[in-house]
Amino acid sequence: MNAAIPFLLMPILTRALGPEEYGIVGTFIALVNITSVLVGLSTHGIISAVYFTIPAERFGRYVSACLTIATTTTFVLFIVMWLCSGYIQRLSGISTAWQWTIVGAAAGQFMISIVLAVCQIRRQAIRFGLLQIANTLLNMVLTIGLVLSTELGWEGRAVAQSIVALTVGTAGITMLWRNGDVPLLIDHDVLGEALRFGSALVPHGLAAALMTSIDRLVLTDLLGSAAAGQYFVAAQLAGLLIFFGNAVNQAWVPWLYRRLASSTAAGERQIVQVSYALFAVVATGAAIIALASPYLVRIFAGEQFAEAARILPYLALAAAFSSAYYFVTNYLFYTKRTGRLSIITVTTAALQFAIIIPLVHMFGILGAAYAALVAGATYFTAIFLTAQKLVPMPWLGGRKP
Repeated sequence: MNAAIPFLLMPILTRALGPEEYGIVGTFIALVNITSVLVGLSTHGIISAVYFTIPAERFGRYVSACLTIATTTTFVLFIVMWLCSGYIQRLSGISTAWQWTIVGAAAGQFMISIVLAVCQIRRQAIRFGLLQIANTLLNMVLTIGLVLSTELGWEGRAVAQSIVALTVGTAGITMLWRNGDVPLLIDHDVLGEALRFGSALVPHGLAAALMTSIDRLVLTDLLGSAAAGQYFVAAQLAGLLIFFGNAVNQAWVPWLYRRLASSTAAGERQIVQVSYALFAVVATGAAIIALASPYLVRIFAGEQFAEAARILPYLALAAAFSSAYYFVTNYLFYTKRTGRLSIITVTTAALQFAIIIPLVHMFGILGAAYAALVAGATYFTAIFLTAQKLVPMPWLGGRKP
């Protein structure tokens, strides 16, 4: 349901904004994704990691530590963005007057991530889903209102995402505070632990954000916002598969961790069987999107985005690898070997950055899709092999290697 809402919004925005302004929307979202890693320094991941291993009365201290770090980093990011506003405008087309929306949306998203993490580990699936859907639905309604009812173009999308994320995030943190999960104290030991956990993930998070964003930034710089708009439409349609992987992963993580903790042969076989089934679903979805790409682009974006259909099959396959990644990366989190994850992500992002510019020069917008596919396949393979080394599983013939 959460994934469906942006697709209901796409036909409205593409037709109201056109390729150029829609390209700026895509660049804005790319910058929000990158900034989101720096807000809070990825410390929200520790909430899930420690929940089952610490006394219940200490849990709230980790939530408070994450919020303390997020508050500090948000303030610093506002200053940095103000100092670099001219460069950001040249790179993205986002004027100085609206760059506050980038940090605002990222800060709100971090608060939402904390609330979702708490709901996930407590198996509060309905509250988890309602919070996500409320965030996206309010985002859609306010975006439509600002884009269609005012003179705001892409700016309406940026303002809507920022305001809604901050509002929903604040409401969610208030809910946790009322439940006693946000004590008004700073435990310096917990704060240090959260920083150590997050600092190992920051390179991974930044590199991962760049892997999903560098294509739009490069296309905007080399070919203009209109090309980025064509690419963004295809990336969003292919992103259905990533939405699927991310959604399943919310239930997959506690299910997987419980079976890994039991360390039984039957549990490991069950993990492998479910993993194969999920891989098959993702592969089938990629094939369907690739075959239906001309029709999907025409329905969701219109004729002026026809070029997006040419690159959608390649991005669908890249998205299949990105979706399957969710089902193998959790072994690294389970063993707390996040340093290895960072090394793989940074290396893959460097590979993508190294090949995307020459490929775009050679093949135009299609070159960015080629780079995304190479990076996606490389990333999944490296994570899978590393996970198998850390947590050997009976992938072949029911036996561990």
